Amino acid sequence: MIIHKVYQTEQEKQSIIATMTVRGFSQVSTDNYFIGEGHLLFDDGKPEPEPPRDLAAEIDELKARIVSTASGSYVGNASGGRQITTGFKCSLVTIFGGQYSHVWRITADKGIRQANGTDSSALQNTPSLHASDGFNVGAVTNQANGDTYTHYWWALSG
Repeated sequence: MIIHKVYQTEQEKQSIIATMTVRGFSQVSTDNYFIGEGHLLFDDGKPEPEPPRDLAAEIDELKARIVSTASGSYVGNASGGRQITTGFKCSLVTIFGGQYSHVWRITADKGIRQANGTDSSALQNTPSLHASDGFNVGAVTNQANGDTYTHYWWALSG
């Protein structure tokens, strides 16, 4: 760390040099005179301290990385195009329950799959991610909107 000291007299200069030397600093400049004052620079060999952190910017950055999650349940009604809202655009939804206790996994890149990995995208009226909020469930009764059956879901953004 660089320290700047100002002196007025030769005696004050010698006192500053002695004090700074005892504190572990080395003189790194010769006498510099500006407007009738003498200036000395000392270095302790340690790096300059880090500038203060911008906590507001760090919080904003963390907020941008936060993943939203939501969970809930709905009672199936076998109607097509039913939207279940989550409050955010989903990247993954898992639905389980219903007549046959199916487990469905919906992702933007893989579409809909049963928990065993079977690709179910060819099935008619299967669940899908909604463009901006939540997901859609289809009308097929033994799938994710089975009439009178309770279906549980968990959703993730990001």
